[in-house]
Amino acid sequence: MDNKSVLDLFGKQLMTSVRDRSIDKFDKIIAGTMKSSKAMELHGLLTQFDAAQLKTVRILIGEAVDNTLFNFLTMLEEADDDMQLLVKETNIVEASDGLAGDLLTEDGWIESFSKAKR
Repeated sequence: MDNKSVLDLFGKQLMTSVRDRSIDKFDKIIAGTMKSSKAMELHGLLTQFDAAQLKTVRILIGEAVDNTLFNFLTMLEEADDDMQLLVKETNIVEASDGLAGDLLTEDGWIESFSKAKR
């Protein structure tokens, strides 16, 4: 596999298994469809919010998830001497010219692979 294919494989998995699942969980909490006690407690707190406030909450959730992913990818880049993440035996830090950029650019992983767009 070439570097772009390896990075796309990693990026797609990161978007679908981490970003989309995280955002989807909080969308379900807002909608009241998750039934765990913590989810119901959080939903109860949100019932007093109007539509504009809920839209703001959704934006903040997306930003928090994206910031966490950005910080994770930056950590991998900064700790490359001490740790490596291999995908198909390829070090993704070495394969990329900037993992955090692969996440956020116009043609990056969020735009290419995530169902929850920015």
